[in-house]
Amino acid sequence: MKSVLLAVGGFIAGYFLGSFLLRSLFILGFNMSALPLIFKLFPYFSGILLACLLPLIDSGRKKRSGD
Repeated sequence: MKSVLLAVGGFIAGYFLGSFLLRSLFILGFNMSALPLIFKLFPYFSGILLACLLPLIDSGRKKRSGD
């Protein structure tokens, strides 16, 4: 259950992080229509990445602490 909550929380946090980075590029003056598709989908990619990484990091922390 904890892994599922970490995955959902990781996706939400990653989406907001990716959205923040994408909007920062826009504020800095990058032409958003000229950016490749990978940058436009960055919030989704970062969300999926964090959704996979947070449960893995938590399970590695459990193994080291002996839980």
